[in-house]
Amino acid sequence: MFFPKLRKRAKWVFLALAVLFALSVVFFGVGTGISGANPIDAILGLFEERRAAGGGPSVEDAQERVAENPKDAKARLELANALQADGRTEDAIAQLEIYTDMKRRDTNALQQLAALYDAQATDAQNDAIEAQLEAQRHLFPESVAPPGQSRLREAIGGGPIAETVSTQSSERTSAAYQTMQQAYAQEAEVYRRLTALVPDDPLLHLQLGQASQFAGDTNRAIAAYKRFLALAPDDPNAPVVRDELKRLQASRRSG
Repeated sequence: MFFPKLRKRAKWVFLALAVLFALSVVFFGVGTGISGANPIDAILGLFEERRAAGGGPSVEDAQERVAENPKDAKARLELANALQADGRTEDAIAQLEIYTDMKRRDTNALQQLAALYDAQATDAQNDAIEAQLEAQRHLFPESVAPPGQSRLREAIGGGPIAETVSTQSSERTSAAYQTMQQAYAQEAEVYRRLTALVPDDPLLHLQLGQASQFAGDTNRAIAAYKRFLALAPDDPNAPVVRDELKRLQASRRSG
């Protein structure tokens, strides 16, 4: 039957998303550094506020400056900020990547880049959840067919249209999940660079651990969580991180 196969194919994605969502709720907005708010949102908001206060150039003006002198790091940063303000996250990331290669010790720009990768991952996660919920609606047509009307239920849930929609939803979920993991992996790399520049900031190690875990890099996540606990053993996040660290270590041993 089609639907049991679809359930098996989509189940691992749904469970992975559930774990990521739970971890996001547990970690974000608790404790270190920025109380009561998602640190990523706070970072993005800070840069947007600075640009608004400074009245930065438009995207077109910034692009002209970069075209005139591609090696002008300040022009690259202004273009990245303008693109970010215009909601063009991918383009802003591309410009920030170039800028942070030019100015490798600019920790503010690196934090901005990490925050943009996190926003990209969150968008992909939301898309995956939306696609998964859509697939679930097609997997359980009983909710729209009265009890006893088996033919109607079969027509709604087992026909070729429903199968096509469910397959597309599953494929969309998998693609979004892969996009999300890639964005988290890129975010983790940025935080690796940040922790090398600022090795004693516990929040950076916590964020490195989270991004690494979401990207599926268990070894890096474990190392980052250990460093966070060494730097901030009494942080409000510490009990949760200790529990998660034990779970990751047990999972690595069993794997």
